[in-house]
Amino acid sequence: MHLLESALFEHLEKIVADNSSLNPQSLQIPQSLQIPQPLQIIVALSGGLDSSVLLHVAFKLLQSGKISKLLAAHVNHGLQSQSDDWQAHCQKICNRYQIPLLSKALDLASQGKTSEADAREARYHFFKQCVKKDQLLLFAHHSNDQAETILFRLCRGTGIHGMAGIPKFREFGEGYLLRPFLEHSRDELQAYANEYQIEWVNDPSNQSSQYSRNFIRNEVIPLLRSKWLTIPKSIAQFSKIAKDQIEILDEVAEQDRLELEVEPAILDILALANLSPARQKNLLHFWIRKHSGQSPSTAEIEQVTQQLDITDPTQTSHKKSIKIKAANGWIRGFNGQLFYLLNDEPEAISENIVWQNINSRLRLDNGVIVAVQELVNIHLTPNLASLQMRMPNADEVVSIRPRIGGETSKPAYREHSTELKKIYQEMKVPPWKRKWLPIVYYNNQLVAVPGVFVEKSVQVKKDGVIFRLKNSIKKIKSKNI
Repeated sequence: MHLLESALFEHLEKIVADNSSLNPQSLQIPQSLQIPQPLQIIVALSGGLDSSVLLHVAFKLLQSGKISKLLAAHVNHGLQSQSDDWQAHCQKICNRYQIPLLSKALDLASQGKTSEADAREARYHFFKQCVKKDQLLLFAHHSNDQAETILFRLCRGTGIHGMAGIPKFREFGEGYLLRPFLEHSRDELQAYANEYQIEWVNDPSNQSSQYSRNFIRNEVIPLLRSKWLTIPKSIAQFSKIAKDQIEILDEVAEQDRLELEVEPAILDILALANLSPARQKNLLHFWIRKHSGQSPSTAEIEQVTQQLDITDPTQTSHKKSIKIKAANGWIRGFNGQLFYLLNDEPEAISENIVWQNINSRLRLDNGVIVAVQELVNIHLTPNLASLQMRMPNADEVVSIRPRIGGETSKPAYREHSTELKKIYQEMKVPPWKRKWLPIVYYNNQLVAVPGVFVEKSVQVKKDGVIFRLKNSIKKIKSKNI
């Protein structure tokens, strides 16, 4: 078996092995992950040297019965005059191997999208549509690509997580993604192609150094190799070291998060200030990544620490209100706590809305959904129990109204009525929520702000209902792939 065939087969064996034998460090496989036999493989096929070699290697494993099903997926970006010819070439190769080809013509040029990032995003979007449950998508990235990626990220000012480079294995769409050649050089793939007389196409745009990655590939790496021949392998080794360091940093950050996170996605600012500056930044980076699925930039983390001024716990302005864009969400500060919010905040509702049937959920004009949950003989936490209230009487009209100012109520925890503004302050409701929280009325009596309080006269101790809110507006779109 050829070296490249062995590399792919060994990775596939590790993936289908029992959890006890998985090697998370080399494959970055979650401990709980198992992919059942038989494996179904999809090769991302551009028609170039790298992917053509990968397809041939996978085809040989198919012939020998090592894998059960093989497909290829090709994206025609429509950015080159030869794009249709490349698609035809991929179809010809797949016909020769008698394997299905999934293809997509995008014609990005007519859409005014020609950047590397646009092409990559469109390509990955199609690939995600192709990968079904328990299928494995293979990419032909090699150690030269890893070196290019790390140098590219260095030039853009990446943090330590960027130095981990291209991940070898991860979840992708409904299935998984594997890059089996990351420890192998392009020269090895070239030698394989020569040995087996593999045909491939060349993209002339790869020779144009106007694109950042091409500049690194065509100008920077050859210059480095003229002095240090093994520079791609050296960078790949550095990437492995970075992964080990990241694992340690994440373990520390998770310990800090468990101590400082008072509720999901809410940190205690003063406790954060007691950490060293390095641990503050490490925790913030981990915390945002955990709740958003996307890494924040170094500049975003710096902005958070600067605005909070948490370098000195005795001087921290822990009451300070901030709003900072971070990853695909927002960092907000209030009352000594730091919030991470994935959603944009809704606007305030604009009019009074009569709720004709409270057994049906009500969607407000700001995108927020209000619903009633009936509670019969259910044991509740003290916080939820305090929000139980009676159903409206037959002669009571239920309405949802916006806040206009001057509203008063007597919450269940108070002996006297007070302004809604003071109730929000007492209940520590963040200012950005106060403007859009709907208010529930029975006739003209304010009886509840869902999730915050209920009026004392309508509160019940058992078998009541709770008005619940759901902020259903769309999350900020992330282009991270």
